[in-house]
Amino acid sequence: MFITNSKIKALSNKLIILDIDGTIAYDNQHDIDTAVIDIIKILKRKNDIYLCSNSRNTQRNAIISDATHIPLIISPYRKPSKKIIRYIKKSTHTDIVVIGDKFLTDGIFSIRIKGDFIKVRRLRSGEERPSTKLFNLLDDIAYFIWKKMGKIS
Repeated sequence: MFITNSKIKALSNKLIILDIDGTIAYDNQHDIDTAVIDIIKILKRKNDIYLCSNSRNTQRNAIISDATHIPLIISPYRKPSKKIIRYIKKSTHTDIVVIGDKFLTDGIFSIRIKGDFIKVRRLRSGEERPSTKLFNLLDDIAYFIWKKMGKIS
């Protein structure tokens, strides 16, 4: 499960920006676990949700958008640019929550748009490249430090 039941219950009347890679699907994959789909359905009942990915694989992103029935933010910008928020078509909610697996992209993005951040356990498939392992380690260290400083909850 990518998000706890207590956090699911706390999310109501929010604009949720949901990361794709490592959060709801394995990197560069389009299959989504049925348990994740069920959680997304619950979140959609009381929130506006948009998908946001730094991946430029537009075909894969569209497949995931269709499978989840969640609109994809199409933007020339990449997280953590706050300009992405301009490309959200509509929302009745002003409180923003970003759900993602990487602090240095999703977390910093949430800070820049004055939203909350929910960091989820990264989905991993098989062996990762050394560069990916290093980036993930640096990301985890940055998140730990930022959290210890009391900058995020």
